[in-house]
Amino acid sequence: MEPQMDIPALQAFVSREFPQLGDDFTIESLNDDGVTVRLHVADHHLRPGGTVSGPSMFALADVGMYLAILAQHVFCNWDGFWQLVTRCFIVKG
Repeated sequence: MEPQMDIPALQAFVSREFPQLGDDFTIESLNDDGVTVRLHVADHHLRPGGTVSGPSMFALADVGMYLAILAQHVFCNWDGFWQLVTRCFIVKG
């Protein structure tokens, strides 16, 4: 399904509607398959020992799925079955 919103439109929406997210997330790519969102890990995302906290990882998953759905303007009317799939990667760098 071709996206109905582009990256600048999504970024503007997030900045306007969710200012509390600040610069934590970047939309890296958007295509027919979905969206790639990066969490910019900072000290406030870390647990003791330097691991990324669960709430931070879930926030990334939540923001990513929300943007993927929003970009497609997909609103379920429950007349059909939607399949949502998330892919998570840990990328060093």
